[in-house]
Amino acid sequence: MMNDKKVADDGVAFMSMRIALLHSVAPKQLIRAELRRLLEKIDCADEDLLEALSTPPHRVGVLDDLQLWNTRTDYHPDRDRIGDAAARFWVAQTLATGVLLADATRPDVAADDRIAAIMRIGADGLIEVGESQFRRIAASAVDLVDWLGRSGHARIAVLESPLGNSLVTQALCDVAATKGIALTPVVWNAPRNDRPSRGRTVGQSARQFALDTKDFDLVLYLDDVISGSRFIKLHDALLKALGEQRLLSIAMVFDDPYGKTDRQLRQRLRRRLDEQMKRLGAPMSWVTFPQLRIFFADGGHQSAWHTPVVWGESDLVAGKRKVNLVFTLLDHFFEILDDLGSSRSRFRTYLELAWGTDTSGRQSAFAPGFLEASFRNYAKLLRSPAFKADMWKRAMERFEKDYAGEIEWFGSEGAKERMDWIRDTFLEWGLAHVDDHRIAHLVWNAIDAVFVTAYPFEKPRPSRDQDATPYTMDYNVNLQALNRHLRKRMLEMAAVYSPQTDSYD
Repeated sequence: MMNDKKVADDGVAFMSMRIALLHSVAPKQLIRAELRRLLEKIDCADEDLLEALSTPPHRVGVLDDLQLWNTRTDYHPDRDRIGDAAARFWVAQTLATGVLLADATRPDVAADDRIAAIMRIGADGLIEVGESQFRRIAASAVDLVDWLGRSGHARIAVLESPLGNSLVTQALCDVAATKGIALTPVVWNAPRNDRPSRGRTVGQSARQFALDTKDFDLVLYLDDVISGSRFIKLHDALLKALGEQRLLSIAMVFDDPYGKTDRQLRQRLRRRLDEQMKRLGAPMSWVTFPQLRIFFADGGHQSAWHTPVVWGESDLVAGKRKVNLVFTLLDHFFEILDDLGSSRSRFRTYLELAWGTDTSGRQSAFAPGFLEASFRNYAKLLRSPAFKADMWKRAMERFEKDYAGEIEWFGSEGAKERMDWIRDTFLEWGLAHVDDHRIAHLVWNAIDAVFVTAYPFEKPRPSRDQDATPYTMDYNVNLQALNRHLRKRMLEMAAVYSPQTDSYD
């Protein structure tokens, strides 16, 4: 059994074999073999491309990702048409978010028709998975553009709230352009916070957005609604800032297959949107979307798409990434710290996995309740709430543009700079506030171990009351091919529709 003294003694140098392995460089021949296996599924295993993709050093974590998705996308006789289409999208996504991730947002990446072709294949696969939802976007855009052409509004802005409504905003602007109607997309990266005591609020950000769009007659806001809580928060703030004559909000409504829908909240939201629709004489405020089909994939098993929205949770589909690295990581790391001392911890199993074997190969076993009690005590010693507040304040001063969401691009060196700052500042606080300095190092090593081990399953997400503003960075020209092809396909769908306004409920 591992006792408290041993953990403290080993804390400074503690590093698991699993973490060390994930950070090591994978053999090129293994990366190349997995890439061949992946790209052969879509007939794109070009020898020169395989050489180019496998030559840069890739961590073992990338190899693990390739192996995982190769298993999930392998042919199975029970896989159906939708499953085949999903696999084609997953192949493109695996290449983009794993092998090509390091240069994903570099603006100077050279165009490569072979990679762009893979992205187009992935886009066609996604269209087939969610064709009914893409057709609903196209039809809604046709009806809305028809009304806009008759509305008399001279200057119209379309609010883009990345990334959830990026594709819809893009499709609407594309359809309008074919009718000679100019719509201006305006990005609004709103913070998630609505409590003044916690810093910058959605309302303050909405007032700034109103100033940025003061020359427009009308602002359109289309976004998805599952629970409805986020949409109603943004709509209310925008309506107060823009006024009743300048805002048209349209909800794209999806049923939650897991039963988390708040019917009362939805009714309240719909009443508000319908009232605004009638004031403006608009044709819609509430567009219901079809539910995605169950399909057979991943070894022939019955599967459901991971979100009710086929384009949801995929920044690749939007052609850009949304992130606020420093502040999202701070949220995530303190969530891990507080969670490890909880009786219902969801991260502790990842720590046990990471610390199960050290770099010398020694096995470790943990007494029941030992880690929970230890980390509850560590969080108390580190004064977790005050600790997080101080880190947040320092981050606002050190990374002012990150906080304001004014970053255009930074590469791997920028990411390393931010991660190093978080680590150094975390340890600085710990060493200043805990007498036993080994505890500060142990806690940081635990957080880092959980972060790396859990990352494929528990991605960092901003907290519900985060006041830092996220920023977006465009994908490079090759990865953007997926987004551009989706838009092309939706334009083709829109071309066959005639305007109508009675088919949205």
